[in-house]
Amino acid sequence: MPSHQLKNGNNKKKIIRSKVPPKSGQKTSECAAPDLGKMASTSLVHQKISTKLKLQQSLLDIIRITFKVRLNGDLNVLIKELKQNLYHRDFCTAFGKQDYLEAYAIRWSATRALAYLDIFQQLPQLSYTNLIESSLGLKSHALEISCEHCEETKCSDPPAPAPPTPPAPLTTETNASSREKLRRRESENSHVATQVVCLGGGAGGEILALAGHLTRINSFVSADIQTGSRKAAKLKVTAIDIADWSSVVDRLHLATKADPSLSNHSSPLMEEAINIMPLVDPDLYEVRFLQQDVLQMEESAEMQALLRRARLVTIMFTLNELYSVSMSATTKMLLFMTSILEPGSLLLVVDSPGSYSTVNIGSKFSSGRNDPPSSQQKKKYPMQWLLDHTLLNAARIESIENAHQWEKLYSSDSTWFRHTPGLSYPIALEDMRYQLHLYRRS
Repeated sequence: MPSHQLKNGNNKKKIIRSKVPPKSGQKTSECAAPDLGKMASTSLVHQKISTKLKLQQSLLDIIRITFKVRLNGDLNVLIKELKQNLYHRDFCTAFGKQDYLEAYAIRWSATRALAYLDIFQQLPQLSYTNLIESSLGLKSHALEISCEHCEETKCSDPPAPAPPTPPAPLTTETNASSREKLRRRESENSHVATQVVCLGGGAGGEILALAGHLTRINSFVSADIQTGSRKAAKLKVTAIDIADWSSVVDRLHLATKADPSLSNHSSPLMEEAINIMPLVDPDLYEVRFLQQDVLQMEESAEMQALLRRARLVTIMFTLNELYSVSMSATTKMLLFMTSILEPGSLLLVVDSPGSYSTVNIGSKFSSGRNDPPSSQQKKKYPMQWLLDHTLLNAARIESIENAHQWEKLYSSDSTWFRHTPGLSYPIALEDMRYQLHLYRRS
């Protein structure tokens, strides 16, 4: 059939007329004008994709530069040995050697950092507004979708305007005084950092993702920050882990800020990092590592002090492992953490989905970290069920006098993260699936 003829459903030929300019004086058929709005929208989408790709690539470059020597060495052998140790759940061996820690960060932290960044940017509770409000001790509008969140997730409709606030029965002088006190309080707390505690966060994925997220949310209000009408968000992050990840955390943190003043006294690797970085303003991002067993939280005054100041606590790909060590100790840790965290604090749990995160227990709960096998038949319980039971039921029952309880803000049993095409990394990047649960202390 000629290319200019097509058959429709009634087997009749439909002639596609060529677009020939009309003769002089001849009426023209209606021609749709260019949709400038659609063109601008398409351009904005491409710009967002480019910005997202650039930020993700920066995270990968940090890992590549930080562990360049390891990448050029016996990485494949180390990863193979690591997988064997992890398969046999020999965590002491897997995380007891510096070479293994670096190999783990290269192999697994890269993809997880990209996934965590994607999670942080999709949660409205972690938007610029809510981070600043929590730092100032103000009420956090956890379900408010900020403008930057709408832009990031391509919301079709803007958030509905807030209802008008009824006039307060105060005099003009009192109102002026209140506004002045609020401005003074905001000025005094302009660079109070939002405290973040990452339980089991030694591998560095959270450190990189939070750095990228901080850069992203501040970029949304960069114009306001420059004029002084808004203050830059600032994060103070503490990664807590039982293994000694201090070197990995310190090196990754250094690469995120890459202070140019170090260029005259640094190694060639740091000089290369300075050409790509900094990812974050060094004054806005503080990171430290604490080597502690999170199941011994009640015995660590330092850990308790950190949690009391925390506005966000993350447990990424760690909770199921804690349950496998001791369900009773993990439950006790969660209940103790509930009694410490301030109202409004957020708990973000991310772990493997489905059957990958189940806990085998008998009809009686185990009693310690080295619990003997129960003689009774074991049953499998989903990690999510145990977590909900502990936070939403047990925490309320045990602390009824103090009204300690949690509100579940968001939950997803299974979500796929697929890396953006076009990223460059020395080893293959893998897509990953996870479950996510977000709670707020009420």
